[in-house]
Amino acid sequence: DPACSIVFEAEHSDQRVMDRPPRDPAEPLFNLRMLGLSLSLGATSLVAVAVAYLWASQAGRSEGEIRALGFAAIVLGNLFMILAYRRAEGALGHLLFRPTRALYAIVGGALLALAATIYVPVVAEVFRFAPLRVADLGVALLAAGAGVLWFVLLRAWRAHAAA
Repeated sequence: DPACSIVFEAEHSDQRVMDRPPRDPAEPLFNLRMLGLSLSLGATSLVAVAVAYLWASQAGRSEGEIRALGFAAIVLGNLFMILAYRRAEGALGHLLFRPTRALYAIVGGALLALAATIYVPVVAEVFRFAPLRVADLGVALLAAGAGVLWFVLLRAWRAHAAA
């Protein structure tokens, strides 16, 4: 994901980076644990988006609103994943309150593009989106956060246990 690459490249180094031994050159870059965590995170995000999509369907939203809500939940979920995968140093607040210019640019650009996609009629028509109500945006935001919450809490717990 280019957005992740830009954000992670601009990230400040962990203050304890020089205290850790180097990675074993024989160790693969991607191991089963990392793959399992990534697949689990993707799966829980998918389930959260599906639940939001089903809620919108059951709540009687139009097809365009349902489609826009699902898309918003996916985009917001991807932004939450970027935040969740940032370095685990320090408190949970570091994920949000130590942003870089790259993070501002990616998050701001994605939110502006999402808003244009849903609320600018010419663009929304391409995707067959209908404008979302504030409550529906809240549902998309809640679904996106719920999909990655377990991962953020796991990283915070591991960081606390290691300290």
